[in-house]
Amino acid sequence: MTRLARWAILATLTLGLFTIGSAAMATQAPEPTLHVSTTTADPGDTIDVTGHCHHPGVQANELFVNLDAVINEDGAPPVVEHNIPVEPDGSVQGSFIIPATATPGEYRLSLTCYSDDQALDSRTFDFTVTGEVTPPATTPPPTTTPPAAAAPATAAPISDTDEHLPNTGSTVLGTLLVGVPLLAAGAALLLLHRRRAHTAP
Repeated sequence: MTRLARWAILATLTLGLFTIGSAAMATQAPEPTLHVSTTTADPGDTIDVTGHCHHPGVQANELFVNLDAVINEDGAPPVVEHNIPVEPDGSVQGSFIIPATATPGEYRLSLTCYSDDQALDSRTFDFTVTGEVTPPATTPPPTTTPPAAAAPATAAPISDTDEHLPNTGSTVLGTLLVGVPLLAAGAALLLLHRRRAHTAP
């Protein structure tokens, strides 16, 4: 085999390997370039999502947001399930809200690009919900206060003046009955004395 034939075979093998590698790279979906404004938030905070969903030969039309607890022994539903529309050029811009009822702790945030019902690409973040756990409000038992006892009724004291009020009506009448005859008798005696004085020699 001539040297030229060897070079031709080597070039053919190299080109074949390069072609196979390029095809494999083309069929492998690249990781979506998705970003979140923060991975630590308090309940009630708004999280912004930006980036692109891209998949060879398939147009994404929706980004699904899922926030679930890392340890979910109770089988509780995800804290957040939210859809963000994807623009025709693959760009994504939207937001979601951490519920006010979210319990502080460690979560897993997944962003998945969808084409209708077909999942294309996904990216996962470690997410932390901060803030103090507020214990449920407890209602104290009602306190029953017995009604205050009514004070015993006391009779009004009888004043001594009520029992010994002078009977002024009867006293004045008695005085007149005695005084008027005496006055009349005195006047008669005076008149009689004057008459005797005039008649005496």
